[in-house]
Amino acid sequence: MNLTSVSTSYNNISIYTRKTSSQVTSSFLTNSSSDDSDSILDYYHDLCKKYPNISFRLEDIQTRSKMPSEPPYLGYNNSFNQIGDNFGNPGQCSITIDKKVIENMQKDTVYKEIVYSYIENLEAQQVGYLQHASQEGMSCFAHVLEDNNGVLAPSTKYAHAAFSTEEDIRKIWNTGVSNKEIVKTLEQLKDDMFDTYLAMLEQSERTKDKIIINDDSMKEDTITGNVFGVENSSIYQ
Repeated sequence: MNLTSVSTSYNNISIYTRKTSSQVTSSFLTNSSSDDSDSILDYYHDLCKKYPNISFRLEDIQTRSKMPSEPPYLGYNNSFNQIGDNFGNPGQCSITIDKKVIENMQKDTVYKEIVYSYIENLEAQQVGYLQHASQEGMSCFAHVLEDNNGVLAPSTKYAHAAFSTEEDIRKIWNTGVSNKEIVKTLEQLKDDMFDTYLAMLEQSERTKDKIIINDDSMKEDTITGNVFGVENSSIYQ
């Protein structure tokens, strides 16, 4: 197949852009074991070797959709499977490929050539993507290659800051402090502070009432009682 024609046909694909941010907290799920002879990984690694200047990650959207949101499922075999450095950083062509894309590449040579051609286009057009990111107020971005019912479905993720590394995420999630525990601690602290505030407010009101009562007693004593130690009746005698 003529890769140029394939490339041209995919140049008109509109890139779906979405902003992403990283949120990490709490205890982490142990990384799933993977078979060294895993054909998906083998094929993925061979693909990465073809493009040594590109930073890759291997996703597994189908499996991730079935997993709980906490802790996060990082990717195929619960790992980013990152090949290359500086993923998502400005000037670095970065691509996340879904497992389904790899499977289709293994089965369909036409599909495979389309993916290769698209990767080459992405690498060649980094300056344009970088300019678009800057116009949107973003500094980092990475491309995503997913599959939609046998059709390559590319998109681009933009972010204000660098993409988290797998090491960073695992460090945070392995601290042993869960997000719920953090929230619970903060809520308890907030409740304690509020209780203290209410107690102070109540004490202030009691003090205020006491001052008002004493003030009223002095006024009453001035009118009907003793003025400067002299009875009212004696003044007019």
